[in-house]
Amino acid sequence: MAGRPDRRPAPPHHHPARTPRPDSPAPPSRLPTAPTRGYSAWAFHKGLREAYLFRRAHQHLAVPATYRGNDQGDPLHLRRWLSERRRNVTRLTTQQINALQALDMRWR
Repeated sequence: MAGRPDRRPAPPHHHPARTPRPDSPAPPSRLPTAPTRGYSAWAFHKGLREAYLFRRAHQHLAVPATYRGNDQGDPLHLRRWLSERRRNVTRLTTQQINALQALDMRWR
């Protein structure tokens, strides 16, 4: 194209709102969980996803008793779900424990 200076592509725009904060946990899809099948694995992933969303919004996992989650369908009682994970640690796999620790889970 004659007469037009070479144009470089514009640098990508930096969106601070979209950049994850250094203290924010990894999304559930990036958390170290084994690809297992079955209802138990599905239920754990559903709880983990809710815990991730709560943690991302509030920067902690001290869930109030009135919080019911924002999942479609049956609301998850996140506080109860987390309490059951804390109480029954021996039933969790190593991958599930690591995934909860990635969310900065307080065990006691």
